[in-house]
Amino acid sequence: MRWLAARIVISGAMLGWLLHRINLGTIVDNLLHASLEWVLWANLLTVPVIVLVSWKWQILLRAAGVREPLGRLIRMNLIGGFYSLILPGEETGQLAKGVILARHSKGDAVAASIVVDEILGTISIFTIALAALAVTHPFPLRMVIASAIGAMLALFLLLLAGAIDPRLGGLLRRLSGGLLRLLRLRRLESWLAPFWDRLAACRQPGPLCAAFAITVAAHLVANLSVLGTMRAVGAQVAFVDICWVVAAISALVTIPITVSGFGVREGANVIILGQLGVAGSQALAVSLLAFAIGFVWSLPGAVLQFGLRSRQPAREAVQIPVSDDVHLALP
Repeated sequence: MRWLAARIVISGAMLGWLLHRINLGTIVDNLLHASLEWVLWANLLTVPVIVLVSWKWQILLRAAGVREPLGRLIRMNLIGGFYSLILPGEETGQLAKGVILARHSKGDAVAASIVVDEILGTISIFTIALAALAVTHPFPLRMVIASAIGAMLALFLLLLAGAIDPRLGGLLRRLSGGLLRLLRLRRLESWLAPFWDRLAACRQPGPLCAAFAITVAAHLVANLSVLGTMRAVGAQVAFVDICWVVAAISALVTIPITVSGFGVREGANVIILGQLGVAGSQALAVSLLAFAIGFVWSLPGAVLQFGLRSRQPAREAVQIPVSDDVHLALP
């Protein structure tokens, strides 16, 4: 509870500092005169993103041995978006949707699929960012940002290797088991055993490559949505720059010091977009518009969570003897 209170204070302090530096009237004026056509475009592009990430999750679940209908996974992602908005931390939505799905599915398979999903998603967004930084025009913090993103990409590639390589996976399992025994958490070690087994099932190259390709497509479409929010307030930022800006801000927002990234996200927008010549009031308006779009799409998640909820039991995946590159779960 104290940590939550501290996060609220930090979020409030950072937002207060930004509003002290940037004229509130200018921010409001940017929002009031935002182009409705661009705002609508940014909103509509959220639809294919949700479908794509749900399809990707379906493929990873199938690889872990569980078949789920695409419609249910879309509902789970909407619910996850709702919890990401109201709970501290950006990743709480992933945890929430996993817990809810695990109630009527195989918890170990759900956990394994979400872990691999998160790793692939992070690798995807950082890979796109480095490619964009390589071709964009020079700016003062270019090398610093590229180095930080490159280091994080290397870390997540190592995590992916640990998840899919049998030797590294076995090493991670032994290290975690030793640590848990040292901490006298043997029950947790035995509880995690099925998770490690399911994680091993996600090593099939076909589903992994398909999931990664879908993740790249989803991030590119999401970046187009961000382009819409920027154009709505008159921020003229090239699409190639948006590809690395989104990655840099996303990395900063995951730092668990504020409530749902409030304060960090707005400050990062002002500082990073300032490198591209965007005024602070415009950058803050972009951040608030992006939050508003997230809020709009969290409402269906709230309705689904507290209203209609599917109770259809999960089904075991049917293993089809085909080559790895076509082992997909089509909607």
